[in-house]
Amino acid sequence: MKVDLLTLNFLLLIQLGIQAVGWVALHNGLRTRPGIRNIMLGSVAAALGTTLHPMRAFLPPVLVISCANLLIMAGYALVMVGLAQFTGRPPLRWLAWLMVLFTAAVWPAMLLLAPDDVSLRILVFSFIVGVLATATGLNMIGAKGAPPLLRWFLVGLNLAHGLSSLLRAAEAAIAPPRDFYLAEDAAQIMWFLGTILYVGLHFIALVALVGSRLLAELTERNRALAEEVEARRRLQEKLSTALDQESAMRRDQRLFIDMVGHDFRTPVAVIDRAAEMLETLLPGAPLAIAQRLAAIRAAGRRLRRLLETFLATEQLEAGLKAGRREPVLLLPLLQDLQAELPAGEAARLRFELPDAAAQPIAAQPIAALGDAEWLGAICANLIDNALKYSAPDGVVLLRLEREAASALLCVMDHGIGIPPAELAQIGSRFFRASNAGMAKGTGFGLYAARRLIEAQQGNFRLFSEAGVGTRVELRLPLAHSDQLLQIPTNPATASK
Repeated sequence: MKVDLLTLNFLLLIQLGIQAVGWVALHNGLRTRPGIRNIMLGSVAAALGTTLHPMRAFLPPVLVISCANLLIMAGYALVMVGLAQFTGRPPLRWLAWLMVLFTAAVWPAMLLLAPDDVSLRILVFSFIVGVLATATGLNMIGAKGAPPLLRWFLVGLNLAHGLSSLLRAAEAAIAPPRDFYLAEDAAQIMWFLGTILYVGLHFIALVALVGSRLLAELTERNRALAEEVEARRRLQEKLSTALDQESAMRRDQRLFIDMVGHDFRTPVAVIDRAAEMLETLLPGAPLAIAQRLAAIRAAGRRLRRLLETFLATEQLEAGLKAGRREPVLLLPLLQDLQAELPAGEAARLRFELPDAAAQPIAAQPIAALGDAEWLGAICANLIDNALKYSAPDGVVLLRLEREAASALLCVMDHGIGIPPAELAQIGSRFFRASNAGMAKGTGFGLYAARRLIEAQQGNFRLFSEAGVGTRVELRLPLAHSDQLLQIPTNPATASK
């Protein structure tokens, strides 16, 4: 029985070509997987090497056969390295390089020294294939990333092909030298057919190995996704519970703020009314008593302003109140606040208003859009600060003017000012400048003023220089002339 090696080579070429195309396609979709690139390169190299074999009839045989076998052995070696990388085994690069270098050195020498000795070429070729296939099979025994059945199939397939190749090498060593390209016995035919079967089964097993790895990863991702969905569901339940608790806390906070506002306003109002009645009943009281009553009323007003400012800020930050947007006449508001002050402090206030003669529009009252209660608390606090941190006879200037579509209120003093290094911190909650000394205060007023003004779509700016004084600018949207008709009474009086 005779079989032409070129026919077997053609069958093997078709098989290897299909596999090379398949691995190129797999590599395009699995570039990040370890080992896939080497398996793809090995398949392409083996296909190219098999393609070169029939060309020895047209090209120099030494060159064609040497290059063909070098590519085939490099393909075997790359597949071995790639499979080891994919399954997490040692890649055995040293063995791959050794076999490739051995092929590159020995094959041209054989063709030059013994060009007609086919047995010698069969011996070398089968020995190298046997070593690489056996090493691949033994290395796969410890693979952890493959299903057991598939792993042992690859182990057996490679060991069987390695053993058959080594036996073929032994047969070539003891058989008489051949000088023809025919397989004339059953052993040679079986080896070639076994090689074709090995290549096909090995490709199917490797594809199955890749598929099993992808399936395992997909299963793991689905499990992780299910766990994440469950964790998010539990988190959503906790969040829903927390939101319910927050809503309950907001309700409690609203009730508490309302209760505090009522319970504090009432005694403060009673104290102020009692002091006022004593002033009325004792018109000729000694100076010390009159001063004490004035101090009581001033302290009551200061406490009421602090309370109103605190409650307004807490309501804003708790989302309980957003502040009204209604026209507020600023000059009557400031005049009412001046009237509440003791005579000595009230005399220190100076108003600077637009010049009606120079600007006809200046004769119109300046009204800002905002919340009258909040504006009253803000202005009272700014005036109190300016008086408190100025000299006992220092003047505090209140400037009112229009600026484009805004109402501008400036409160200016010539007091102690603020150190430059601390200027950026002014307006932080409960922060007081280091030069405030023994003056009473909480550091809450400017913070509250900034928050309440910004909540009314206004702007708060502070300029200060230590030892020179402080200027606070409040800008609020200007009310239009037709909106002034909506003011039923003095807004400052209505806010009390």
